[in-house]
Amino acid sequence: MGDYSTATKKGLNNIQLRTIAMAAMVLLNIAWCGLIKNPFIQLPLGIIGSGSITLFAFLAEEACKNSKNTTKYMLRLLLLSLISAVPYYFVYGDPKAQLLNPSNYFSSPMTIFLCVGSVLMMEKIKGNRLRLFTMVFLCIVSFIFGFEWCPYALVLIFIIHLYSDNIRYRDFYITMFFVTFAVVNAVMYLMGFFRNTAEITQNVSLIGCVWPLYFIRKYDGTMGKSVKILSYAAYPLMLVTILLIKLLLKL
Repeated sequence: MGDYSTATKKGLNNIQLRTIAMAAMVLLNIAWCGLIKNPFIQLPLGIIGSGSITLFAFLAEEACKNSKNTTKYMLRLLLLSLISAVPYYFVYGDPKAQLLNPSNYFSSPMTIFLCVGSVLMMEKIKGNRLRLFTMVFLCIVSFIFGFEWCPYALVLIFIIHLYSDNIRYRDFYITMFFVTFAVVNAVMYLMGFFRNTAEITQNVSLIGCVWPLYFIRKYDGTMGKSVKILSYAAYPLMLVTILLIKLLLKL
């Protein structure tokens, strides 16, 4: 990612947002990796952790706008996805599913890769109807193939991209989507339509995709100082750490 312009207001830079996103990502993975079984602990961790989905979607959009070479950026994401695939399988993979089931390997970096590629594709499509069809099609495909946190991550980056010049609409649509989604899931669970407590808890926790909007509004448009290799290494290192903890606890 290239150097960004000088800040026009005092706020949070890209690296600071990324640090918040990574901290939230750790909580998100702790909530759902199997270390914790109690839904009353999973829910608050999941709500805080879900904010990482919004933050990384926003950062992916920023990368699309500001990267000097989006091809290299996507290749780095793809490489990170490949490196993360094996530890991700052992942390989250379903042993009952086929070994080659793609959902066992499609971790968060692969989802970000899909988000960036989708935005770049949207830029080349002319016509609102074709754009809408493409967005719906990509959301369906991402869900079918089991990309992590899809189609929600795609919904986020599409809204962020389409309303990049109107933050009020952007924040309104993101808030309405996830609040409505969480409320509908909670009501259907209380009415007895769902019996899977873990799935409902995870769905309701996605209301946490709203809180990062406060920090995104404070974004000043600058990059900040970073050690790039650490930014990319954080995710696979986190997965390996979780895997070692699960092995030690025999989970």
